[in-house]
Amino acid sequence: MEKKLLVDGPGGFLPYDPLTIMKSGDFKKVPLIIGYNKDEMTFTMKFHSNENGMTKTEFREYLWNKATGRAYYSDTNVKYDYVFNAFEFMYTPWENPEDPLLMRDSCAEFLNDRGFKAPAHWQARLASHYGVDTYVYQFDYRRPSARWDEWTGVPHLEDLFFVYGVPYMPDKYPWISWTDGDRDVVDTVQTLWNNFVKTGNPSPEGAYIPNVEGTWEKYTLENQRMFHINSKSTMKNDSVNSNMNAYWMQYDPQVVKSASYYDCCTVPCEDEDNAITSSAHVRIPDRITIAIVTITTISCLFI
Repeated sequence: MEKKLLVDGPGGFLPYDPLTIMKSGDFKKVPLIIGYNKDEMTFTMKFHSNENGMTKTEFREYLWNKATGRAYYSDTNVKYDYVFNAFEFMYTPWENPEDPLLMRDSCAEFLNDRGFKAPAHWQARLASHYGVDTYVYQFDYRRPSARWDEWTGVPHLEDLFFVYGVPYMPDKYPWISWTDGDRDVVDTVQTLWNNFVKTGNPSPEGAYIPNVEGTWEKYTLENQRMFHINSKSTMKNDSVNSNMNAYWMQYDPQVVKSASYYDCCTVPCEDEDNAITSSAHVRIPDRITIAIVTITTISCLFI
């Protein structure tokens, strides 16, 4: 009989699935760093558009494929147009809805929000709610030798070069021309990460951190701000997109339920007790797609 590794559930490494554990607060309360790159999956739009962007038809086809390709509660009679219409409304660039470049950028924003930004903020808010010292970052630094076009920004995994100090290893990737500016960012990132390992705080009081303005503040329900890592790193007041987070954490799960249970008279809804707090307006759906987030953490909060 073939044996398979049981990760979660009775008898597994985890007693329950990770979402249930996070919702219940039954996890190790240790400090957490979590974050993502500014333009995680934007580079993939090179395979769905050209230098002129996307046509309106291509934009709608792209979102339709995303709506029909996700998981639902039912396998029959799913109303995909419910989800597609929500996607289209949320991500149409309303400032100029016929602009090909804006439509391309909006599709990239869709990928980054759904796969990285919303899940990261969901976990950060939940961890903070349960008393975990939580620090959220966005990696904004684009190296001069970046592979992709300028509009692709800072892609997936780019931060790892700097976490591991690759610009100080000229033989590691000899085809990349590292600069002194790249090495400055390494100094910043590794100092922050080392401080976190030693103290649980990436910028403890009195510590010198190169190229950093101010301190890296905790992420809380009342203070949902991120630390931006760049050639000059600092906190920013307006860096968290609350509308985007609300869409993916509250509205999208209910649209998926409505689309899945179209043939039923009643759509199952979340109990209000499942919210983190009534004032925080965070609902934790029973079934939500959480993609892998570019995350650096000392704890095993999310597997």
